[in-house]
Amino acid sequence: VGSEMCIRDRLERIYPIVTESFKKVRHRGDSKYGKQEITKKDEEYGVTFILGYDSCARIIEEAECVAESEWTGIPLEPARKRKKGKLRKTRRKRPRYRKEAVERREYKDTHTVKREVAEIRYKLSWSKKDYRVIIVRNNNETTRGEKFLFGKYEYYFIITNEHKWGKAKIANFYFCRFNQENIIKEHKNDFAALWMPTGELLSNWAWMVTAALAWNLRSWLCQIGFKQGLKWMWKRFRYGMVYINAYIHKKSRRIETVFDLPAGRQVGVTALQTR
Repeated sequence: VGSEMCIRDRLERIYPIVTESFKKVRHRGDSKYGKQEITKKDEEYGVTFILGYDSCARIIEEAECVAESEWTGIPLEPARKRKKGKLRKTRRKRPRYRKEAVERREYKDTHTVKREVAEIRYKLSWSKKDYRVIIVRNNNETTRGEKFLFGKYEYYFIITNEHKWGKAKIANFYFCRFNQENIIKEHKNDFAALWMPTGELLSNWAWMVTAALAWNLRSWLCQIGFKQGLKWMWKRFRYGMVYINAYIHKKSRRIETVFDLPAGRQVGVTALQTR
């Protein structure tokens, strides 16, 4: 309850600012955000929310009662990984060593073979009206080596007040939130934005702001420096752009055969020219 009240207080400070600047505001979050106080605050400011909802016995029972004809299959891979067109020459796929080892050693493995989506109308315990609830059903199979053991359905529930989008589009939009979690991981582990180098609050704040500005510069450089845009993570961007440029500047832009980089890595002249 304490975290729910804290999130609500933050939304009260954020929503008046964003609703004045943007015509359409969408709130996306996991099941920790699909609570009474947060959804009420979204409706108060006219914000469209697409939030996860904790599963309970009643809603699982309703999901199991959905007819098989109402389920629609959706891709397992996110949209950013699916190919929209042949833009460049594809690389050869690496062998799946893990899968081969699991089958050879007869380990127990659980994997998703199919993902489907359906929609129901559901009345929340704290609300008098019905909401759209998008049900995502994963068909998980458990195997031992090459032997099939059993299958099991796993359900995810998404509550929303978005009425224009289809159920598949809402599910894909909801699962794209994992990209934001990857950005948080980059801030924490790769360029140490969340590390506190000093014991003073103001200095730690300046450290985090500097790291966030560095991330934004990386994003802008990757978008405007290439024709189709590029989504480099921080480590690849550091070795591919920052270290090479710093080395060239130090050597007065002399062309050498190999550039020695930190951590024992090397980049040739041809790789530099293509970038």
